[in-house]
Amino acid sequence: MKQRTRWIRLLVMLLPPLFVGILEFWHPTLTLTTIFDDVSPVLDRWMLVHTLQLIAFGGVALAVFVALAGQRGWQANLARLAMGCFALFYGAFDVLAGLAPGFVMRQAQSGAAGLDRGTLAATTEYLLRTAELGAGAWLKNIGEVSWFIGMIATAFVLLNGRRLWLGWGLALLAILGLMFFGLLSWVGLLAVACVIAAVVLNAQPHWLMLPTGLLLAVAAVSLTSGHLPPYGPLTFECLALALLWRFVLEPQQRPAR
Repeated sequence: MKQRTRWIRLLVMLLPPLFVGILEFWHPTLTLTTIFDDVSPVLDRWMLVHTLQLIAFGGVALAVFVALAGQRGWQANLARLAMGCFALFYGAFDVLAGLAPGFVMRQAQSGAAGLDRGTLAATTEYLLRTAELGAGAWLKNIGEVSWFIGMIATAFVLLNGRRLWLGWGLALLAILGLMFFGLLSWVGLLAVACVIAAVVLNAQPHWLMLPTGLLLAVAAVSLTSGHLPPYGPLTFECLALALLWRFVLEPQQRPAR
């Protein structure tokens, strides 16, 4: 019975981030002049990916909840709260940036809207820009910051962090740099270094703890650049690998007592 429970727990932890990471590889990219030109030829895939994302983001939050089962203290509670906020706000952003333009294009393809192509293209572009730069940007930013906090707090809990104030100070500097300057800048690179330093300083003095912390650090940072490839797959696959290492591979590597 205990073995069955353990396997169920592992599946709930590993499958959601693994699934989302694979799903993001399938996410249509935006490369042409307008979202209408990009998405119209692959509208069915666009709608399917964003519908599945809406469900799967909650599954990823659940995976972290299960990974933290039995953990007490303010950091574990912070991680749970942050992951819940991520699923709520990033899911809402996904609806606004993905499903809403998709529904408009679906109406255009069916001819039900009765509008010319130029008007529909302008409408879908407005919806996307509103999501990226307007009111929806708050949903995206809150979702990304919540994800970052959730990953860092989870790392500190799983690593049995000892230098928490220093770690959180470095993490705060990192998220400010990433949100204001972006990952692909010299400030972003310094932010990555701060996150790596934060998790390394809070790892127990055993090298087997480091892969978990480093993978969660990469997961925390990469989503600040969005969930399109390559950042989306990198984010969620690193989370899956971190949990796989922490709960499956690391215990097998530790010497028997």
